[in-house]
Amino acid sequence: MRLKPEEILNNIKTCREVELRIANPLKDNEELKVLNSIHNKAFQEHFDFRPEALGETRAWFEGEGYEDYTVIAWLNDIPIGYVIATMSDKPSGNRLKRGFISSIGVLKP
Repeated sequence: MRLKPEEILNNIKTCREVELRIANPLKDNEELKVLNSIHNKAFQEHFDFRPEALGETRAWFEGEGYEDYTVIAWLNDIPIGYVIATMSDKPSGNRLKRGFISSIGVLKP
């Protein structure tokens, strides 16, 4: 969703209790486990949900042709959500690198 500056609500404030930490799940197995757990909990009520095995999560990050940038949200040292931004690893033809949000998972309160 894109908003014009005048469409942004004035009362939106930062949640000071939440800490955002950059993660590298292919280098840190604990971060990979955290992402896998959040993903499985966040999407468990989706109509065609099937729990993702840890190996599937790792394989997704190992996919060729893309660079993934991951941030995990922590509340009182408990992981509560994540965002994964993905970027093509090289330009294609006349096209520049492309980036997009490939996954967002947030646990219910």
